[in-house]
Amino acid sequence: MEQIEIQNGTNYQVIVDNFIRNICDDNHVYNYYATISVPVLQAVDSVMSDSSNHKATLSFRHCREGLSFSLQCELADFSSQSSNNDDIFLFAEALADKVCVSDNGHSLQMIFAIRGIDATEAARRVSVLEQFSVHSPTPSLVNTLA
Repeated sequence: MEQIEIQNGTNYQVIVDNFIRNICDDNHVYNYYATISVPVLQAVDSVMSDSSNHKATLSFRHCREGLSFSLQCELADFSSQSSNNDDIFLFAEALADKVCVSDNGHSLQMIFAIRGIDATEAARRVSVLEQFSVHSPTPSLVNTLA
């Protein structure tokens, strides 16, 4: 699990944006960047605008369904019926595949299903490409898919 601490008064938007961008780059899901960044940044902005001096934790982990981002803040109440929460859930429910509130409303989890290619299909594609290749396959390509 990867996580960052966010503090109001810092340039937290850039920090969060870089965190999400690096995760998308590391996991080769560049095309999911906007889908992930919009609701996560909206949630962080909402939490940070509520108080002038508090901290939150944004964490990332792989889960069976895809990529999971969780925002925890002791001063937040994601379970309340506030206009800030309406904005958060508008984006989260539209762009995330699953949204969960836990820890008495202090934690918001957004799961983004990442549809990838399975190992069998990847191996088949390598085999087809090798048939058309004049040269032997590059070891890095074969080792990556093994």
